[in-house]
Amino acid sequence: MPKLITLSCQVILLRNEPSYELEKFLIDKKLSVKKRIKDSIGLESIHIIEYSALTGYNMDKFLDLIIDNIPTNKRLLGYY
Repeated sequence: MPKLITLSCQVILLRNEPSYELEKFLIDKKLSVKKRIKDSIGLESIHIIEYSALTGYNMDKFLDLIIDNIPTNKRLLGYY
């Protein structure tokens, strides 16, 4: 009778997302920074994105924010 060999496999799914605890910390930090900016200069409409270039977390949102805020008007360089 042939021997049965069973192998245990562990599948680890790597996601580009922070853990629950880290995500909660980031949200709290984001709210704290927003409050400090509002208290110091009065600016309420600010968009803060937490990202990581190391892991790639939220890099798409970060780059979209940069592209969306590039001025469309060209500056004239030099003399008129």
